[in-house]
Amino acid sequence: MAKLTQNAANQQIKLAATFVNNIGVGFIIAGIIAPGLSMLTDRPMLTKEAFLGAGLRCAVLGIVLHLLGRCVLRRIQ
Repeated sequence: MAKLTQNAANQQIKLAATFVNNIGVGFIIAGIIAPGLSMLTDRPMLTKEAFLGAGLRCAVLGIVLHLLGRCVLRRIQ
């Protein structure tokens, strides 16, 4: 495989960081929106504590993925 130019390597790093960051944003949104919507119904599938716990875990995972994406960007030269 041909060696990538520095610009192409930087673009690949940016794309990887963007991918990880977007997955993190999805987890954050899921962690906030899903528990909120489930509490609006009169017969939720899980208890309020279970939904809040899942929402909190999703939000924390999303933040960790966002920070991981930022760490990947530090490799740009």
